[in-house]
Parts: sequence; C-alpha cells; structure tokens
Amino acid sequence: MIRKLLALWSLLAVCLCAADAGRHLAENHCTLAARLWQCRGNEMRGSGRVPFQNGVHQQQGQMNGNTWKFSYSSTPVKDRPDSIDLGVHFKLVEGSAEETAVSVDLEFDEWAATNYVLLPGAVYNGNRFRARRTAYPPLLPPQERRPDLPITINDVPRLEIGPGDSRIEESTGDLATPAIGFYSPRAHKAFWLLTEQRSRLGNLGLFVEESEDRQRAVLRVMAPAVRELRPSINGRVPSVDRGAKWNQGDELTLHLRLTFFDAPKLQVLFDRFADIRKDLSSAPGSREDHPAPAPHVLPFSKAWEILEDKFNRQNWNEAAGLYGLGGDANSRNLNSIWQLGWVGGGQNTQAFLFCGGELSRLRARRTLETVLTQSQARSGFFYTMGDGQHWYSDGFNRPFDDHLMLIRKNADALYFFLKQFVLLKQQGQSVPRTWEDAVRRQADAFVQLWKRYGQFGQFVNIETGEIVIGATTSAAIVPAALALASQYYEAPEYMEIAKQAARLFYKRDVVAGVTTGGPSEALQSPDYESAYHLVESFAVLHEMTGEQEWLSAAEDMARQFSTWIVSYDYQFPPDSTFAKLGMRTTGAGWANAQNRHAAPALCTASGDALLRLFRATGNPFYLELLHDIAHGIPQYMSRADRPVPAWAGGKQYDQAPGWISERVQMGDWETPGTPVGEIIPGSAPWAETALMLTWIEVPGLYVQPDRGLAFAIDHIDSKVVAQKGNEVTVLLSNPTKFPARVRTLVESSAAAARTPLGFNCLLNRPVIELAPGERKSVVFDAGKAPAETNSWP
Repeated sequence: MIRKLLALWSLLAVCLCAADAGRHLAENHCTLAARLWQCRGNEMRGSGRVPFQNGVHQQQGQMNGNTWKFSYSSTPVKDRPDSIDLGVHFKLVEGSAEETAVSVDLEFDEWAATNYVLLPGAVYNGNRFRARRTAYPPLLPPQERRPDLPITINDVPRLEIGPGDSRIEESTGDLATPAIGFYSPRAHKAFWLLTEQRSRLGNLGLFVEESEDRQRAVLRVMAPAVRELRPSINGRVPSVDRGAKWNQGDELTLHLRLTFFDAPKLQVLFDRFADIRKDLSSAPGSREDHPAPAPHVLPFSKAWEILEDKFNRQNWNEAAGLYGLGGDANSRNLNSIWQLGWVGGGQNTQAFLFCGGELSRLRARRTLETVLTQSQARSGFFYTMGDGQHWYSDGFNRPFDDHLMLIRKNADALYFFLKQFVLLKQQGQSVPRTWEDAVRRQADAFVQLWKRYGQFGQFVNIETGEIVIGATTSAAIVPAALALASQYYEAPEYMEIAKQAARLFYKRDVVAGVTTGGPSEALQSPDYESAYHLVESFAVLHEMTGEQEWLSAAEDMARQFSTWIVSYDYQFPPDSTFAKLGMRTTGAGWANAQNRHAAPALCTASGDALLRLFRATGNPFYLELLHDIAHGIPQYMSRADRPVPAWAGGKQYDQAPGWISERVQMGDWETPGTPVGEIIPGSAPWAETALMLTWIEVPGLYVQPDRGLAFAIDHIDSKVVAQKGNEVTVLLSNPTKFPARVRTLVESSAAAARTPLGFNCLLNRPVIELAPGERKSVVFDAGKAPAETNSWP
C-alpha cells in the first residue's frame, strides 16, 4: 500500500511540475513540442509535430507507420527561481525507422526581427549583417571599401536581413557553450536555453528558425544534428549529417535548462550567461555530478623553458636581426618572415626582456632596434610584414593591394612597445631615444587618425594614413596604449583621445553586443580577439584614472567576452589525437563567427585584465575565468616526452617541442582536411607567445592572507590549512613530473582594491620552487616574504 501511495505521489509530482512548466512557458508566449524528422541525407523530407499543451506531459504519435511515445518531465532548479529543467523523452514503441532525427521545439509567438539572438562563439545579434561569399582569406574588393562600412561578414550561418527563409543551423561542436539565448527589446525579456553537447546519437543540433513574417520563431534542439548546410572555411557547404536508425524499443531523452528573465537592456543577457554558463555540467541526467578538476600537465615555468629554447633555435633570423614566425613540419622555413603584432611580433620580446637568458635578451633588443629604426612608414605607422630588408604594409599569403594595413597590428605594437619601455626602466636599463621618438610618432599617427575620422577603422593605407575600411573594433587595445603613452610621454592629449575612443567602442560596440575586426582574414565577423582587448583597455583605463565609468565598462565587456570561452570539456571522438591525449577544452577561446575553431589561448595576450577586474571588485568570476584560460594552454604544447601528432597529406607528423597549433578542433568546419580532435602541422607563434606572456603576467599562485584566499592558476594544487589575522598557511603540491617555479602575488584585500596592478607587476615577486611530487607548507603574510614551514616529497 505504501509503495502504491509513493508511486501515486511521484506521478502527481511529475504532473504538477509539468503543469508548472506549462504555465511558465505560456507566460512567455512559448509552446513546447516534440518533433520527428524523416531525413534523406542532409535533407528533411517530412516531419511530425506533437505539442505538449494544457498540462499534458505524455503523447503518442505516428510517422511512416511507426508508433512513437513522447513525454516530458520538469523540475525546478535549486537557487535559480527563473529556471526549469526539462527532460523530453522519445521512444519508438512499434516499427523501425531509417534516417530519423528527433527534436524538442520551443515555439515563440510575439517574435520580432529586432530580437538579439546569441549562440556563444558563433552567432551574435543573429549574425544579421551584410554577407558576401568570398574565398579564404576574404578581403572586400576596392569598390566595397569605405570608412563607414556596415558590418560585413562571409557566408556564415545567420538570420536574414531581408525577406525569405531565415534559419540558423548549428552543431554543438561549433559553439563555445551548447546554448541559445535571445533578448527582446520590445518586451524587455530575455531567455537562455542550455543543453548537453551530445546524446548517444552524436552531437546535438541547435537551430533557430524564423517565420517569413518574422513574428514567430522556433528554437530547436535536435538529435542527431542534421544540418542542410554546415560552415566551412569558404562559406556554407552541404553537410554530411545523417539521421539515425531507430529500432523498436529504442529511446532517448534530451535535457534542457530554460531560463526566462526580465531584461531592461541587452547587457542583462550577457550578465545572466556569465552566471549560468557552466550549469550544463550539472544538467539533468548528471545533476549531482561536477566536472573533474583541470589536469595538471606542465608548470608554466617548464613551458617557458621549452619555448625560450624553441624560439632561439627556430624563430631567430640572424641576417635580419629579429625573431620571425618560425617553420612548420613541411619544412617551409618561415623564420625570416616578420609580422608585427597580432601573432606575436614585438610581443614575444616582452617575455624575453622580462626573464630571458642573456642570449634571448640580446636578441629581443636587436629585434626592437631593427623594427623601430628600419620599418616605420611615412604615416608614422610601422610596416607589419617583412624580412628585415624588405618591408610592406600587410598581407596574407601575399601582400594586400593599395598598401592596406590591419590597424590592430599597429595597435598591439604601440601597447607592447610602451610596456617594454616601462619594463626596461623598471630593470634599470636605458631606452634609446630613437626608439622613444619612433613610438611617439606611432602614437601621433593614431591621434591624427582619430582627429580626422573619429574612429580608428580596420584597414588603413599605411602610406597616407587614410582609413580604407572602417567602423570596427579592430583597434580595441588603443585606449590602453594611448593611456600608457600619456603617462610615459607626459602628454595629456593621449589620455583624452584614449577616453574618447573607449566611449565610442562602448556606445557603438558593447551596447550593441558585437565586437568585430580583430583578425585580418574574417571580414567583420564577430570575434573574441577584439572582445578581450576591449576588456583590457577598459580595465587599464580604470586603473590609470580611478574612474568608475571604466570599471563598469570593463565588467560589462568581460561578461560579453566570456561567451567566447569554452565553458566545458568537449567529448572528442575516442580515436582522435585529442581524446588519446586527454585534452580538456574548458578555457579555450572561440576564434570568430567565420573561423569555427577554438584556440588554445588569447590572441595575443595573457588575460591579466581579468586579474585587474578581480582585484578591483573581489568577484571570483574573473579569477576563475582567468584560471580556465591560462591553465589550459600548456596541455596543447608538443614536448619531447609528449609529442602532439599532426596530420597532413595522409601522413602523421610529431610536432616539434614547443610547437602549439592554433586549432582546438571541436567542429567540422575544415573536414575532411582537419577532422574533429586533430590538427594540421604548424607552429602558431601567437599561441606560444600568449603562453610566455602568461608566465610573466599571470601569477601562478595568488594569495590574499587576510581573506584566507590562496588561488592556484599554475599547474599546482593549493589548500589553505590555517588562517589567523594577516597570516595564512597554505599547503602547496606539485603533482607533475617537472620542477615548478611558481610566480606568486601576495597582497591584502585592501591593497588589491585600492592599488593599481600596473605593468610588469610580477617583476621581482617571490618565486616558490616545488620539486616533482613535492608538497610544501608556506606561511604567507602580505607584508613579509613567504616562509616555508616544512617540505616533503
């Protein structure tokens, strides 16, 4: 009798939860439906829709003579009153089905084309922009170039600007987080759907489909993903997706978390995402599970040793007197090629000057001497490519026409030139007057560009200083660079221009939720590079001025930026290289809406702006995001004891020690060339530079003794074992097989909140040494050097 009562109570509870979910959906003009899809290859030849309405949570339907059962369950989400978890169950109870997919459809009425649609890492504002189908690397023809160019993208999945079909088809492998969000400016409401990466049938599909009049839309989760078109490096092409074979008795449950909330402005959509982005790790079906800790693979210090050796062996061009790009496994010798900014040129020298050996420091200074005295154009900008003898404006495989130069490259260079000048003076060294004068002319070129156009553009004629293609976020780091120039040269005008530019970026790009123009080969597709650089510019402006405006802007932009960072560990095919090596994708950065791959690091930065934000706010979100990014990079580096294989021409190559590929291939955009979980041979100097910058700019261990906080970012473990007053005792351990030298930043919470981080903040900070397998207790006091209390293997 008791069992029957319990069973009845469980059934009643399910019905009540389903009814609550039904009301929740209805209040937001949403209908829940299950759908069957009959496929032929990648084409949908028929479908059957079964709505769940009026509290009914079980249905039965037929398609092609087969009998199916559908049901859904709903549960509230603890500590998230605006969220519900749905489990929608499909079962073939009679018959068999070939090439069949199933989906959960969320059908929204009161839709509008003005709704902002976001799929993390792939779709921003629905990608509802001008589109041109162009071969890779895309570059607009002369007749379409103009300073006030509307955002123009390649043929990527997007909602349409004009009439006709409007549909986005994505696989979870093409997203930084398996999620769909939207914001309605008319209703001041917003919504997030989170789901899992895959089911037993493979990756899920996440689709958005609008009605022809744009007054209704369907958000769809499909298993398996069957896309008519998939993204590729040259635009959309027919997919090789197929439906699944279902036998009698086969069943499957799709798990969704739905969050509906008020949103007075677009930024709230991003704020909410930052709060829930990792909820999928505790999604229905694994609600009590938590993601495993990030593996400790290689300490930052050991990665630095390998990279310093690699750059001196493979990237140094003695004849040109500079560090070049290096080579690849096909024996193409690229070490003679210089590229300014973006991919590491003039940025890797920061690390060599900071802590390199005598040879590296000498070569870093020679690189700066070569570039700063030989490669400046008459406009004041520096040529961005060359071999030490011949310099040209820019290019990709070959020089661009009309002296085009990606402004982002000079923006990066201005910032890093000045950071290195500051570093040299902190080290008690001189900075040649010729260097300072050259960089001041570069800063003046940015000022003149601003005064003439009220923007910095994307592509500039390097000889004349005229904007050819404009209206992007390409120069997002310029506000930080000009703010630093203002301090270095004692020139207030630079700071004023920095603030004006930062306000433009905020009002035009951050408020719109779209940052563009970071890379030179993605047209104006939304991208993560410009997104991060805006975070850094705003954070630096806040530190240098103390003005709240910039802290608020930096926080807004950091939450937008978080949509580009992979929030979970992707399940690679078991036989893939990445699966065999145990690669964990949390913290990888999604490149842009065109180039559908994650990348091992930030292009090209350490992410220390997130540390600045944590210190200013005390919000752990920023420190945790920085940890995910920084901690993940070393696993992607090939080593002598752990080579990372690459494939080319049907052959496998072991990458050389120190090489990092720029690909973290979760999607099929380069299939069959580079399948999921594989890489092509090649060294990405920008990813390697980002890891070197991580070693010198991101503390491996961050400690606030008065708060009892000891947060490890490096590949070590830390545990607070005692805390009293301003002292904290921390147990540190090194589980790797390599010695670890851990840069440590120790400060009080009050000092963190009021004292700017500045530049080169880890210079002369304590370095704690841990032997392989060693455990050590260390006492930290913000006013004293760390004191070891014991050590054991």
